[in-house]
Amino acid sequence: MAHKSQNEKVEDSVDIQDNENKILIPYTHSRAQVWDPQVTDILWKQHRITGQLVGALPRLPHQSALLGLPLSLMSEEVKLLQDEGIGVPVTYMEMKEDVKEEIRVEFQRCVKRCQEEQVNEAKNHRKREIELMADKILDGKRKKFEERKRKKEEGAGDIQGGKIISVGIKDKKAQENVSSEKYNQSEEIEEIENISSERITPRDNWCQEAVESQEEEYKEMKDSTNCQEEEGETCNLDREKIIEEEVAKIKDLQENMQVVEIFTQNPLISWLKPKPHPLPTQLKYTTERTRYAVFRDLWHRGYHMTQGLKFGGDFLAYSGDPHLYHACFIIRCVEDPDRVSRRDLVAAVRTAAATKKTFVLAAIDRNSVSEDNNCMVKYRSYQWAYDD
Repeated sequence: MAHKSQNEKVEDSVDIQDNENKILIPYTHSRAQVWDPQVTDILWKQHRITGQLVGALPRLPHQSALLGLPLSLMSEEVKLLQDEGIGVPVTYMEMKEDVKEEIRVEFQRCVKRCQEEQVNEAKNHRKREIELMADKILDGKRKKFEERKRKKEEGAGDIQGGKIISVGIKDKKAQENVSSEKYNQSEEIEEIENISSERITPRDNWCQEAVESQEEEYKEMKDSTNCQEEEGETCNLDREKIIEEEVAKIKDLQENMQVVEIFTQNPLISWLKPKPHPLPTQLKYTTERTRYAVFRDLWHRGYHMTQGLKFGGDFLAYSGDPHLYHACFIIRCVEDPDRVSRRDLVAAVRTAAATKKTFVLAAIDRNSVSEDNNCMVKYRSYQWAYDD
């Protein structure tokens, strides 16, 4: 038994290696579904295999007007791809088993790498925005600088006639205290006008000293302010340094703000080993053989084929891409066109006429069936005729 299983593994690996250049069609739960958007595009444009989109759109999941991947394929489409050497149906046994530790570690590594890429991209995007807005930021800082300079010049005050008019104190309470002290000083001066000059002189000397000290402090404050303004003007009002300052303020993108990628296909599909999914070489039922023979014949004639159940047929035939053209034929596969009831035929033809299509009955020509299942298909078309 062990020897037999090894041979089976070798045969499976050989089959996959021989089909490296073919499209892999994954089977999940007995359904052929294509998850790769590039493969879907190849099937549509190069091989005229339309299939049917059955998945929800990631950004619009609660609607069914527009659908997305996966692309579900009919059994006739899968068999045609296999017979024409275009694709090979496969299955992944790992999807039915528990996730291996190495795959789990690789997945976590991919998630971490995705987060780092988003953080770097967010920083670069913000840096580009700052570079584009640098001139506006510079103008705004200049306006603030001029406004601050003007307010300092107005609030600094000046000294006139030996009286302190304003000392540039910002705090309102301090300004009120200064004004009240000035008022009290003026009252005291008025009260002692009749006192001898000997008693006034010490107080006048004290006021003169206070004025001189305030004047010196104001000059020092003004000089230091001018130095700071000059330094700020040369340092802060520079475009390159403004960009550096703004870039330094950029914070890393938080984890809860990062975008979560929604995968339509297993990102670690390359880690899995596909095995060929066997398809029956001989179709058991006559209906299956007829459907496949009709589908293959019309495909070789250059038509695009889709399901035709909603119009009462087996297939819909398009002269061009179904995403751009309307169907021109409603195909119904039968064993014998002569055995179709007239009632069903009238209903089908009227449905086709109402939708501007032609109803077609398709059957296998029994006289042309060969041993390799190659056979001729005969068609009978119907159109509704209106009496004048």
